[in-house]
Amino acid sequence: MPQADPLLDHAVTMLRRSRSFPLATPDDLASIAADASWFSVPGGSTLFKQHEPSDSLYLLLSGLLGAYAADATGGEALIGRIGSGEMVGEMGCATGEPRSATIRALRSSEVLRISRDHLERVAGRNPEILMSLCRTVIGRMQSIQKGKPDRYWPRTFCVLANDDGVDARLFAEQFTAALGIKRTALLATRDTCRGYTADELYALEARYENVIYLAEPPDYAWSRLCLRQADTVLVVARGASEPKPITSLGQDVQSGIPLELVLLWDRRIEPTHTVPWLRLLRPRHHSHVRSPADIGRLARLLTGRGLGLVLSGGGARGFAHVGVAKALLEQGIAVDAVVGTSIGAVVGAAIATEWDYAMMVRRVDEFSRIRLWSQLTFPIRSLLSGHGLRASLDDWFGESEIEEAPIPFACITTNLVAGAVEVHRQGKLRTWTRASSSTPGIFPAVLDEDVIHIDGGVLNNLPTDVIRDMGAGYVIAVDVGSNPIASAGATAGTSERKPAAVDSERPNILDLLIRVSMISSNGRATVLRQQCDLLLMPQIYGLGLMNFRGYQLAIDAGYSTTMEKIGDIRQGVSRLWESRSSRQDSPALDN
Repeated sequence: MPQADPLLDHAVTMLRRSRSFPLATPDDLASIAADASWFSVPGGSTLFKQHEPSDSLYLLLSGLLGAYAADATGGEALIGRIGSGEMVGEMGCATGEPRSATIRALRSSEVLRISRDHLERVAGRNPEILMSLCRTVIGRMQSIQKGKPDRYWPRTFCVLANDDGVDARLFAEQFTAALGIKRTALLATRDTCRGYTADELYALEARYENVIYLAEPPDYAWSRLCLRQADTVLVVARGASEPKPITSLGQDVQSGIPLELVLLWDRRIEPTHTVPWLRLLRPRHHSHVRSPADIGRLARLLTGRGLGLVLSGGGARGFAHVGVAKALLEQGIAVDAVVGTSIGAVVGAAIATEWDYAMMVRRVDEFSRIRLWSQLTFPIRSLLSGHGLRASLDDWFGESEIEEAPIPFACITTNLVAGAVEVHRQGKLRTWTRASSSTPGIFPAVLDEDVIHIDGGVLNNLPTDVIRDMGAGYVIAVDVGSNPIASAGATAGTSERKPAAVDSERPNILDLLIRVSMISSNGRATVLRQQCDLLLMPQIYGLGLMNFRGYQLAIDAGYSTTMEKIGDIRQGVSRLWESRSSRQDSPALDN
């Protein structure tokens, strides 16, 4: 009886999990694995270069790879990451085209190389091998076209304290517990794992869905090992402390490994402290932690399992977003990230800064009492002076920065100079919510550093394409702005249509300007809607786009529409934790 080969068995298991050969028989997989080459790639080393012949494909057994493409300056730009269990090079093997990207190890990695010649020999016995490989490539291309590309989310983290006052071990334990609610997670410390070989660490990472390495200076050897094993480095500091650069250990972080800043607060986020930290460390993202609930949100976003909320523009109908927020809050469904356009940006900012329902309604009622027609001005820049909008936003958000929001937030404007959509993740809340709401012709545009910004709904009224990069794995989009004329007359909360003649209110010039401003975005509506997981379209009729006094009708419609879908939302969020623990950035990396 032949002896068992654990390495061969593991290679076969990883090939099966990779999904690249779904139609291969066990004998086919064993043959592929037996002829494959298993080798290590040190961090920073190149696996293959762009434009080289595609003579093989690779299965990443452990570690992290980065894909780089040449840019216009002659340098290279990181365009994606490939995690353990994923293939790289399928497209080249299927088409024979040269490599489309350079692949480097972002940290020490174990790789299985499968030659194209051997793959063709196996395919000679079972032609379904190459067919299944082509199906995998096509499937990934289709996910890109639908705006839902597979992504790789980190599986290993290094917790590195950057402040003497931080209890890094307590944070690491809480973070591990948050990840371990529905997954397997292990905290690796100096006491439990010091002296482990690379193979032993690899075995840990294969056994657990997430491994959290706790760097513990002044043991620099252990701390450097933690950094070398990490897909993502979490730099933890007290938000109220004086910002300071990362210690000398920072030089041990490979280029391409994301840096996430975690700011700890005793009770509340203190103003003016966040931005200096971000300017000094320049992390990819940052998070505020005041409680275990915030750590749970951090864990979900870092692993691509956050719930994202996308709020469209639509004038007074956008107050439906308040009803959506009320329903989610009542049902205990936590929103992890928010992106909004126009009125959706204003309500989104309120959600991100954790206003409760009572405060939202009070502010909406205050705004509805502004007599907009009394603000008519000589139409050089706009029909309305915008004084009421500006005063309200100044009062609501004051000097608060987007970066200080407890829930990650972004809003959309249209950059008239570049003729393009611009995403704002930093700056004054009052400035960018006003810019996002500045409907051309109605409210004055916002000028910032010689750039003119107007309503984001002109080019993107439903920014579902933005929120995935913030860590949202399940996206709820609320669309109150698409095709308002064609949908006139339907009953709130239903999809039924009545003749447009029942609409008792003819659109005035302000309504018409809002509708005209959204025409360009409406052309992309179908694509943008496909990029969410659940689309809510509260049916609000008989409410003019500038009739803010009718806000309760919109709130009620948003609430009832959301409550009808609460079961679907719970199921969608739950399914996130049943998905695979690592995914690849995009099929464009597969050459």
